[in-house]
Amino acid sequence: MPSALQIDFAGAPRGGSQGGAILLVAGLAVAAGILGSYLHLRQETDAVQARIEALSRSMRANGAETLERDPRKLRVLRARIEASNRILSALDQPWIRLFDELESATVDGVTLLAMEPDGSKALVRLVGEARDRDTLSRYLERLGRLASLREVRLNQHELRDAQGGSSLRFVVSARWVRPA
Repeated sequence: MPSALQIDFAGAPRGGSQGGAILLVAGLAVAAGILGSYLHLRQETDAVQARIEALSRSMRANGAETLERDPRKLRVLRARIEASNRILSALDQPWIRLFDELESATVDGVTLLAMEPDGSKALVRLVGEARDRDTLSRYLERLGRLASLREVRLNQHELRDAQGGSSLRFVVSARWVRPA
């Protein structure tokens, strides 16, 4: 006698993908690093600002002779302030939106290993592994459709033999378009 037919229209709840989890962890690690750098830089900027205030008071007290007698100190101070401003500008980018969009482009069979954004040049470099060329091709198509990326290019790919088969290691670069 045949067994009763069981139909489950709802299906089992679907969990997140491993690639998405890895990308989330990588994004959180990068965000934590950026936050740490920002806080350190903010502290250094505050120290430089305090030093500027102290020098200003000293200049007023000494008739503005201090920095005029030592232009090297003035150049060093200006260079540090300019470097601090460049770093603050790089940290003031909408990284979270970029992370979210990259996570939305995940494809089964693709693992993103590294993401290297360069805010000053508006470039993003991605390093990852794909199961095969078709999977990599689908991933590149999805990256090309993201609103925040333009000129998505496959810079390098290499077929690697692994324990369970082979994988395709790749490097992709893209121009990052910041939101208006």
